[in-house]
Amino acid sequence: MKKNSVQFTNVLKVASQPDTGISKYGIIAILAQVIILFILLSPLILASEILDYSDLKAAIKAAYQARSDLLQNSTGTANIIIETKKLTGEANNTPAKKGKWTVTWYKKAVKNRYDIYVPPPKKKDDNHKPLLEPQNIRTVQDAEKRIYYDALNQAAYIDRRLPLFGNPFGLVRHFDISRLYRFNRRYGLSDLLAAWERAGVQSEIKEDLIGQMSCIKLEFNWEKVDPSGYKHKKQLGLWVAPEMSYSLIKVQLFSTRSGKPFLVETYEATYQKSKVEGVWLLKEVTIVDNQCGLAQDRCERLTATFHNTKFGVEIPDETFTFEGLGVPKGTKVYDKRFGETVESYYHGPSKSGQTGAFVKEGAEDGDNN
Repeated sequence: MKKNSVQFTNVLKVASQPDTGISKYGIIAILAQVIILFILLSPLILASEILDYSDLKAAIKAAYQARSDLLQNSTGTANIIIETKKLTGEANNTPAKKGKWTVTWYKKAVKNRYDIYVPPPKKKDDNHKPLLEPQNIRTVQDAEKRIYYDALNQAAYIDRRLPLFGNPFGLVRHFDISRLYRFNRRYGLSDLLAAWERAGVQSEIKEDLIGQMSCIKLEFNWEKVDPSGYKHKKQLGLWVAPEMSYSLIKVQLFSTRSGKPFLVETYEATYQKSKVEGVWLLKEVTIVDNQCGLAQDRCERLTATFHNTKFGVEIPDETFTFEGLGVPKGTKVYDKRFGETVESYYHGPSKSGQTGAFVKEGAEDGDNN
C-alpha cells in the first residue's frame, strides 16, 4: 500500500458553489483547518512505504482534529436503530429488543441542539413494553445548562446539563455527533493510542483489507498475571484508511472472561466524501458494547445512518432558544436545576434573546421572572 495513493493535491479546493450551503464564515474556517491538515500531512504523502508509528500518530491526530473542529459548526440528520439483548442466563435465548429513532442536530461551538423523535409503534402490544416510548423532545445543551421541550406533553424544562453516557443507548438522552466519530465515550482515536502507550504496550502495524478498502491495522496486546496466577489479556485491533484521511474503519477490543477471549466492544464505519477535499464524513456507523448494565451482562448495538451532514453553515442563535425549539407562549416551564422544581409559564423571547421570558404561576400577565 502506497501513501501517495492518498490524494491531497486538491486539498485547498473548497466547493463554494451556491448549492453547497457553506457560508463565507464557514469557508474561512474550512480553509484554515484544511491548510493545517495539508501542512501536517504533506511530509507523509511523499514516501511510498508504510508509515512508522510516530508518523502514523501525527497523521491521525491532524486529520481527526481538522474534522472535529469543522463539526463544531454543523447540522445533519441520523436514523438510528438500537438493539439490546441479555448475554447470560435464561434471557440469553430471548430475541433482542429493538427501537428506532431519528435525530436532527445543530452544533455551534459549545451549543448543541438535538431533536429526538421516536415514532409510535405500528402495532400495539400490551404484553411487551417497547424499548423506546414514543417521544418528540427537542433539547439544547450549552456549557451551563440544558433546556428542552417535550412536544408530545407540551411542557418545557430547564435542567442541569447531562454528561455523555458510556453506553450506546445513552445517545437517545444526550446526543452529540462527535461521540459517533469516537471509538467510545472515553476515547477518540488519538486518546486511545495514547492510553495504550501509557500502559507500555507497543503496537504492531500491518497492511490489511476491509472489503475492498486498503487499510493500516494497528494491533496492541496487553497481558498481566495477578497474584493468584490468573492471566489477564486484552487485545485491541483498529483499522484506519489512508485514502480516507486515516478515518477509523473498524475497532475490536477483546478481553479475558472465564479464561477465554471475550469481544467487549466493536466499531465499524463507512464514510462519504464531503464537499471539501480531504474531509470525510460518516455515512453509517455501528457500535456494539457487550458490557452494558450494572451486571455488565447486556449487549447494546447501535447503527446510525447519516443524511445531509453539513459543516460551515451559519446557524442562527435563535435555534438554541425556547422560541427556536417551537415552545408556544403560555407553555408551562419546569426549572429543575436547583433541587426544588420552580414552575412558571413561557412568555415569549426575552429582550436579551436568551432562554426566554417567563411568568410565574399564578402571576398577572407581564410579571416576568
